Amino acid sequence: MSSKTLLLIPMLSVVALLCACAAVPKPDPSEAWIGLREDPQSDLMAERVDGKRLNDGRYFEVTPGTHRLGMTLFVDAMNDNNQNKQLGKTRGFTCMAG
Repeated sequence: MSSKTLLLIPMLSVVALLCACAAVPKPDPSEAWIGLREDPQSDLMAERVDGKRLNDGRYFEVTPGTHRLGMTLFVDAMNDNNQNKQLGKTRGFTCMAG
């Protein structure tokens, strides 16, 4: 490998870490802020709202009203060689203006 390639690897790693630490965007007061709570043994991620794919499944905003939410739950399987089990589900929910 050339020295340029060897320097590129740590630089890309730093950029990836900084992207993961990005601040939460400022909420829009006219929309409902949805945040999903996780368990230590699982990760709950929103996949779609009203059929549209989300950029970040940890939190998102929706307008007041009725919506469809597609979620995926990743569960740590005990004694399963560090593999996760993936469960997907679509649910409806209603957001009220407060």
